[in-house]
Amino acid sequence: MNIYFDHNATTPIDPRVVSIMRSLEELPLNPSSMHMYGRKARKHLQIARKQIADRLSIPESVLYFCSGATEAVNTLLQGFSRTVKAHIISSKLEHSCIRQTVSHLEKTGVSVTYLPLENAPNAATISLEALEKTLSHFPGKNTLVALSSVNSETGAMLPLEEAARLCAKYEAHFLVDSVAQVGKEPLFMYEGISAMCFSPHKFYGPKGIGFFYAKELFPFSPLLYGGSQEKQRRAGTENILGAVGAAKAFSLAIDELPTHRSHMLHIREMFESRIQTFFPQLMIHAEKKRTCNVSALAFPNIDAETLFIRLDQEGFAASLGSACSSGAVEPFPALLAMGLDEKIARSSIRFSFGRGNTLQEVTKATSCIENILKQISGF
Repeated sequence: MNIYFDHNATTPIDPRVVSIMRSLEELPLNPSSMHMYGRKARKHLQIARKQIADRLSIPESVLYFCSGATEAVNTLLQGFSRTVKAHIISSKLEHSCIRQTVSHLEKTGVSVTYLPLENAPNAATISLEALEKTLSHFPGKNTLVALSSVNSETGAMLPLEEAARLCAKYEAHFLVDSVAQVGKEPLFMYEGISAMCFSPHKFYGPKGIGFFYAKELFPFSPLLYGGSQEKQRRAGTENILGAVGAAKAFSLAIDELPTHRSHMLHIREMFESRIQTFFPQLMIHAEKKRTCNVSALAFPNIDAETLFIRLDQEGFAASLGSACSSGAVEPFPALLAMGLDEKIARSSIRFSFGRGNTLQEVTKATSCIENILKQISGF
């Protein structure tokens, strides 16, 4: 029996999304064409854009389709830095699409401030006090704050409303990566938010499609040049099937959130509780304020790579850091950014649950973990 506990990496496509995409797959849909098929394509693209924009309570004119959140983040960060003499405020906690792009821009001479974390045990998000202090030194429209609303590695939730308020107070732009939030927690478009990025394959939609919001006064130049698609902000023939699938997945994620959130929270609590009964020294990262579906767990004095491999062999999928250039597995960057001892970071595995997971799967998985821990540690 294969069990998938890695939904923060990607999710299966909802059959209802597949169905609506398949209804169009045999049509030659290019919105730039002038004939009837082109008009059909433009109509489907317009409907998909409106469906998403309405859910976000934003005008259709400020919603753009692209290939995914990585492209969206690069478009906005690099495009902003090419347009103004930018100062970027971010942190080492962010997803690599923000972290690596900011690092690249810093190497090209862009001014960057990395925020410290809040001063608390197991701190897993940025210090709002430090954010305000930094914004007071770099106020105005040339400053861009780039943060994730949810950390995909720990599930830690940024105090988004407070961060947006501070950005508005100091008239700075605020770019939010919301990839790990949709379908897990309610989403609000606070007044201080200038741009927001989304990736449908994280909420049961298709891969190869993404979308982002960028308000009218947010300055950015295109990342890709060529055609005049997406109001000349993103060249390339639009992915109509992807856009239609993304709109459907986004609507389902919002409509069904209360039910699925309650279910995933119950799954997570049972999972952690069962492990703590036989492994009481378990550490839960970002325990206090995190999304409903993430259990980022440290098993002190246990080699997480060994545990991960054994789980994989038994048919259980979870997540273990990332492979570096030498092929070795590196701990999750967020855990190191949190200041955790590297030994603890290397004993950590992320389990991320989805709406299709069951209590039966939790029972099987935790029993398997208990057996493996007994074999590799002799506890």
